Amino acid sequence: MCSSNTSWKCIDCLDIRPTLYDALIDGQAKELRWFCKSCDASAMQYSEKLDEIMKALQLLTTKSECIEAALVDKADKTVLDSVSDKLAGVEKSVDKLTQCNVELKEELTKSVEGIEHSDAKLGDSFQCKIEEKVGSLETTVAKQEDIKRRKNNVVFHGLQEPEGADADSRYAADNDRIMELFHEMGCDDVSVDSIIRLGKKPGDEQAKTRPLLLRMALKEQDKILRRSKNLRMKYATESNRLFIHQDLTPNQRESRRRLVAELKQRQNNGENNLMIANGRIVQRKNRNAAEEPGP
Repeated sequence: MCSSNTSWKCIDCLDIRPTLYDALIDGQAKELRWFCKSCDASAMQYSEKLDEIMKALQLLTTKSECIEAALVDKADKTVLDSVSDKLAGVEKSVDKLTQCNVELKEELTKSVEGIEHSDAKLGDSFQCKIEEKVGSLETTVAKQEDIKRRKNNVVFHGLQEPEGADADSRYAADNDRIMELFHEMGCDDVSVDSIIRLGKKPGDEQAKTRPLLLRMALKEQDKILRRSKNLRMKYATESNRLFIHQDLTPNQRESRRRLVAELKQRQNNGENNLMIANGRIVQRKNRNAAEEPGP
């Protein structure tokens, strides 16, 4: 039977063997179609048109693929441009951060150098202050040691120098004279370690008498100074007044010199009963007034 117009043809007319026909109707070739001559011609025309349609479809498919590829390329370029712009922005930010980092590093370096310089100056200043303090303490200690070393010494002024030919004889004469004075003062028990004339021996006999330094074995300076008052008054009429005082350091002598000058100035201004005691000028006590009974 024709698949197009349902007309029938016998297998003999179509020259189809029985075995082939049986195979066709058994369903083994259900997808096959048979056309009569008139329908076959029409089917061929449609087949040619179908080929043209298939070619057209293929062409459309190809163009569609080209358009799709172009769209993809365009999309990729847009994304790439966007990414490139963002990357450029990131690079600018990185450059800016790098510059900021360099500037910050320079500022930190300057700050550290400033701190180090300040620390160095502070360290030098602190070191100088320490050295000054140490030097001051050492000077104070040296002064105190000098005062302590002189604690057992007294100095005689106005004691006539002997006229011995050599130093030993002069020393012996000074020693004898000191022993006589100690006897007059009631200080026979005082032991003297050494006797020294201070300064260079003058060549002129009319020159000022050199002071005599006594170093004693024990701390008996106060005893000698207390009992030297009567001795000073006894020899007050001599050309060389005899007086005794403690052995002072250079600083103590300078302080006493200023006090003596001030004392004389105040006495010239009319102040009376002044004396130097314990490193200052004080009013001398009036013993008669102190002993006078009250009302």
